[in-house]
Amino acid sequence: MRANGADHGEAFAAIAADHAHMLELVDRIEVGMGEPEPDRGAISALLDALVTSTREHFAREEALMGDAPLEEFVQHRRDHHYLFKVLSDFALAFQSGSLAASVEVAFDLHNWLSFHIERFDSRLHEILQG
Repeated sequence: MRANGADHGEAFAAIAADHAHMLELVDRIEVGMGEPEPDRGAISALLDALVTSTREHFAREEALMGDAPLEEFVQHRRDHHYLFKVLSDFALAFQSGSLAASVEVAFDLHNWLSFHIERFDSRLHEILQG
């Protein structure tokens, strides 16, 4: 399926840049949480940046999908909603002090992002390139 005959090269490059930026933020969060004395303020700022980047990234992908009712797109949009809620809840829990800073906690962030990229985003690229 080639969307509207347009070349999505620039959009896919932006999505790849989003992925790199989001993974960099997660890596920095993981490093911060692994410190003997984690700087909760710095980690909170990184989490805010990750929430913002994730929102923008998901909007960029959903614009590419448009209103196409393909089941894979419906599932992808559902995954966005779920992942954004998990990330937002995670950030709020950390910022409220109810979630401790630990490498294990940060590793969970890395896992959800990596899984989404590998499972859904690579498939989105395949479908739109047709």
